[in-house]
Amino acid sequence: MPPSTSLFLTALSGVAWTIVYIASIRIGFKQQTYAMPIAALGLNIAWEWIYSIHDLVTAPGPQGYVNLVWAMADVVILYTFFRYGRAELPAFVSRPVFIAWGVAILAASVAIQLLFIGEFGLVDMRAAQYSAFLQNLLMSGLFIAMFVARRGARGQSLTIGFAKWIGTLAPTLVFGAIRHSPFILGMGVSFVAKRCIPRTSLGSLFLAVQLLDVLFGIFVLAGVEKLRIVPGYTEYNAYNAYDLYYMPYSHSLVGAVGWSVAAGLVALALARRRTAIWIAAAVFSHFILDVPMHTPDLPILGDDSPKIGLGLWQHRNLALAAELVALGVGLWIWRRATTVTPWNRARAATFAGLLIALTVATPFLPTPRDGIQFAQQALAGYVVLAVLAGWLDRFRA
Repeated sequence: MPPSTSLFLTALSGVAWTIVYIASIRIGFKQQTYAMPIAALGLNIAWEWIYSIHDLVTAPGPQGYVNLVWAMADVVILYTFFRYGRAELPAFVSRPVFIAWGVAILAASVAIQLLFIGEFGLVDMRAAQYSAFLQNLLMSGLFIAMFVARRGARGQSLTIGFAKWIGTLAPTLVFGAIRHSPFILGMGVSFVAKRCIPRTSLGSLFLAVQLLDVLFGIFVLAGVEKLRIVPGYTEYNAYNAYDLYYMPYSHSLVGAVGWSVAAGLVALALARRRTAIWIAAAVFSHFILDVPMHTPDLPILGDDSPKIGLGLWQHRNLALAAELVALGVGLWIWRRATTVTPWNRARAATFAGLLIALTVATPFLPTPRDGIQFAQQALAGYVVLAVLAGWLDRFRA
């Protein structure tokens, strides 16, 4: 890819995120609130100040200046948080406690960024890439949580959402598809979707978010797609031993879009348009969440096209933490929702505990002997979980 393309995508990301910050500042003062969750804001401030200073001191370039602009904008957003944020909390949270809480989050955010640097170093900016994409994943969940907590779009807008998407997509292409970085960024998505379409079975949503993997398992059994079991395939504290070297139909970007549209059309024939949109989104979310986890094995179109995947599986503890965060955010949003068939606390806690236990156990389970056994085990697991979720979802509290 020509350097001019990389420069263009970097500039596009800079413009898009600058729009996010300008819109967030504007809506914050207009509505007398803050437009970015404090945990995400803290990580952003820490990342942007650390790496803007590093870039401008060591190798001045466009991204360093862009980071500096973002860092200054974040300071203004932080001001709106400290000025208006106290009103969002219960009365027993005093202003001194609120300020101390905010400062503690900022300090923890700086510590987290420094820990990433200590773990991955500054060579090729690996620490910056890893932390940036992880905090973008966290930010997406936090924005949804803020929307739910406020019971509406107060402090948010379509402009912020769309610009954030573009601002994240551009560097994803730069570091994933172009530079073949070894890293980037569902069940949590299914719980979020359940909150938005409560009449849809949780079992159906479980199948939707895992549809691409279900198809991959079927295609492996049919000999259409392939994988190899290679002990030690991923480096460091490896998450699994799967070399997913040929899956252009189930896990390409274009394929994921196609399967999402197909699932949405089926849902549209059986239910309302709102349900169809969320089913399609749930299917496609699997590809989005695969990008951080996979090594570069997710093709854009066919097997000969550029492949993306930023390799969080290479770092077992980080991969496990990301899985648990995504699941936890989904569970939190789901439990705060008013559902058609509400679950009592015991049932919800038991099922959540099962999912958490499975998530923690997955990287430590015995490796299948070959691709066929892998596909058989995976398909059986998806079906059992979907059936269990659907069955439990039928009972009222």
